[in-house]
Amino acid sequence: MPSPWSFGAEVRVVGSMHGEEIIQVLHFATNETINDNPDPGGTLLLQLLNALLACAQTKLLPFASSDYKLQQIDGKVIAPVLGETKIVVPGNPDAGSRGPSNVSFAAACVSKTTSLGGKSHRGRNYWPPPGDDDMTNSEFDPDVLLILADFLLCVASKFVGPNPTEVWRLGVLSSKTFANSANNFNNAFTQVTGLVPRKFVARMSSRQHKNK
Repeated sequence: MPSPWSFGAEVRVVGSMHGEEIIQVLHFATNETINDNPDPGGTLLLQLLNALLACAQTKLLPFASSDYKLQQIDGKVIAPVLGETKIVVPGNPDAGSRGPSNVSFAAACVSKTTSLGGKSHRGRNYWPPPGDDDMTNSEFDPDVLLILADFLLCVASKFVGPNPTEVWRLGVLSSKTFANSANNFNNAFTQVTGLVPRKFVARMSSRQHKNK
């Protein structure tokens, strides 16, 4: 599914832990077209949010600490025009199922790779960590890494590769190239080819940081 894209979207996975927000920012693009004026792309966007919510509830929460709570997933179309923000909220469960985490700065880092080189064509996200008992010497235990990999597989099966189940593609958006202009989206967006978890605990300097 190459460019030019019909729609580009920015999506946030919003959660909280120890009273602070954890926000993951993801970018998607699609070639699908739909006549849903006066909200172009809004119907497709809701499909995207619900598909991602299913992965978060069934695969991310089993990995995350019980201190983590998934609050909502929201998003908006950012190309070819700026659209209205859509929000989906989880039902039950909405909290992580691993043990407690005694620190607020630990995170699970996942690298987003593409077929192109250079800093503008790769990204990372800092997802909530599992419990303290799931790591040894700052390294995640193998069994919990398999749970994280299962979440990433859920996301990849829907949004990555030649035959995903959804019409959207996960990508990396170069903020420098995009420059807040919808006209630049096609040149700024690069499809993700892989999601690679890091086995060592990462540090999140700010829960308000928008991890891209």
